Amino acid sequence: MTLSPNAFIQCLFLLILSAKTLQPLMAQANEGDHQPPARIIALDDVTDLELAGGLTFEFVCGDRNEVSIHAAETRFYKVSRRANNLVIKQKNLQQLWSRNRGNNSVHVIITTAGAIPDLEVESGVSGSVRTCLTPQPLLQLKVATGSKIRLMQSQLGELAAKISTGSEIEIVEPVEVRQLFLQLGTGSQFYGGPKFTAVAARVTASTGSYANVCGANLVTGKVGTGSSVRVSSTATVDIKTSRTGGRVKQGAC
Repeated sequence: MTLSPNAFIQCLFLLILSAKTLQPLMAQANEGDHQPPARIIALDDVTDLELAGGLTFEFVCGDRNEVSIHAAETRFYKVSRRANNLVIKQKNLQQLWSRNRGNNSVHVIITTAGAIPDLEVESGVSGSVRTCLTPQPLLQLKVATGSKIRLMQSQLGELAAKISTGSEIEIVEPVEVRQLFLQLGTGSQFYGGPKFTAVAARVTASTGSYANVCGANLVTGKVGTGSSVRVSSTATVDIKTSRTGGRVKQGAC
């Protein structure tokens, strides 16, 4: 069949229009196919790990000590190392969004074969922590600026946790601790709940913070302005309360 000149021009126009429409979609698909592999960093000499900038993370047990960083582009995060301190920070999302409409998220997987390093998270970081050494003698956690840690199944000699500025730690799987040292400030929270057990807990709470340490047999410390601590009805309690509204709630948990 022979096309008329007008029909030929119309077909050519439709082909050009279809190619222009499909070009951006093919480019996006190619970008997804070429996502860089995870960046691997050895953890053998790291004693302090800092995570910041709104990224997510998780700890897993394995036969090696390493961090793997997963992101669509390496420019979405920054890594720095100072002696035994490793810092991983997700870059400012607002700046990245103006240059890339894709997925700017950064996810960090920490694999450990023994004791996990001391951990500090800030600026909206969220993730889960579990210990792989049973028991781990000491774990130190610092959680700040709207961050959250979910503590998974762990056995610890001592847990030292400092939580501040609207952050929280939640116990979501059985966690056994001999001694808890807990420092809370400015709207922070510690949810021990029924899956948390401790021989003793020392709690310092201030400025509208809250702690549930119902699993502790002995609870000592100090509760300040607008803060409260919930303890078991059978616990031995020696907590000082301030004149400005600190409370200790003892009873059924």
